[in-house]
Amino acid sequence: MKIKVTINVLIPEKAPQAGELEIEQGQTLGDALLKLSEGADLNSIAVRKNKDEIVAIDEMWEVRVNGRACYSFPDDLRVPLSRGDKITLWLTPLGGG
Repeated sequence: MKIKVTINVLIPEKAPQAGELEIEQGQTLGDALLKLSEGADLNSIAVRKNKDEIVAIDEMWEVRVNGRACYSFPDDLRVPLSRGDKITLWLTPLGGG
């Protein structure tokens, strides 16, 4: 099944791929984030316990599913996804002076 992914990062070679993501029925937000981070230079989206298990989202990223912010970890990583769902990833710029 396909879900939609939007990302605010404007450096394509550094960012996970935006657009449609093919996932299996019953997969979760955590599964989708693992798939999105494959091959991306910005693979720090997910804080991993091991190669196949994530436990949190890196604090520089904001993650939303269908407009709902996902801040509760690891519970929000277990949110099941359905056909047509939308994941939004925002890289929060750091300020400095």
